[in-house]
Amino acid sequence: MARPRPEATTAQDLSGIYLIPVNGGGGRRITIPQRLTWDPAEDSLPAFSPDGKWVYFTSNRSGTHQVWRMPAAGGEARRITQNGANKGLLSPDGSTLYYTRLGEGLFAVPATGFPS
Repeated sequence: MARPRPEATTAQDLSGIYLIPVNGGGGRRITIPQRLTWDPAEDSLPAFSPDGKWVYFTSNRSGTHQVWRMPAAGGEARRITQNGANKGLLSPDGSTLYYTRLGEGLFAVPATGFPS
């Protein structure tokens, strides 16, 4: 099954992740990006879920780098990993998040995270 093409992509600065339309500017000024994260932490490495409904990203907002997810339309971020994580990668069906911890190997968790 083909992966849906998102209508937007993400970009980052040192403290935030933004949603930017990808329909092209055609020589015109592009739409102003929509900021998704407002936490003063370092939010980085954003990626869409396969269905385009979620944005996964790495953040140190909990004191250590973890993978978080939030609705692509904006909203509250939820931590997915618990014991430190670098860049995550979702399975093609979006059910599993694979991630690394520096020098410790590859790990997997449900893409929705651990139960609260």
